[in-house]
Amino acid sequence: MLKNINTKKIVPYSSIQMFELVDNIEDYPKFLPWCVKSFIHSRTNIEVEASLIVGFRGIDKTFSTKNILNKPKKIEIQLLEGPFRSLSGDWTFRDIVNSQSEIELNLSFESSVGPLNHVFENFFEQITKTQVLAFVKRANHLYG
Repeated sequence: MLKNINTKKIVPYSSIQMFELVDNIEDYPKFLPWCVKSFIHSRTNIEVEASLIVGFRGIDKTFSTKNILNKPKKIEIQLLEGPFRSLSGDWTFRDIVNSQSEIELNLSFESSVGPLNHVFENFFEQITKTQVLAFVKRANHLYG
């Protein structure tokens, strides 16, 4: 079953600051507790291919995405490989007033069939819902 998640937040930082924070995949293990490791396979000015190892209750799952970069407005996410039948979405960043911006995460995903995939799907849904807050906390630490 396809799940859709949408989360948005207004932050006291510019869209470029937030874009760069989300695009800095190498640092994810430093502040996302569920991210065991991150790898960049290739990077250009407009595209990144990366993998994350996500851990939950002793279960590690790896997934790889292609991220299309439209700096500083949007990062589109497309699944390349992983424990999902499908995964796609985007981060959007919009400046508002007084150096504030709105960040938004939209994801649609469906897990593959398997005995542990239902558990992982529920976990992934939980972390996705709290992911924006984790990036806001990281921004407060770096920029605040």
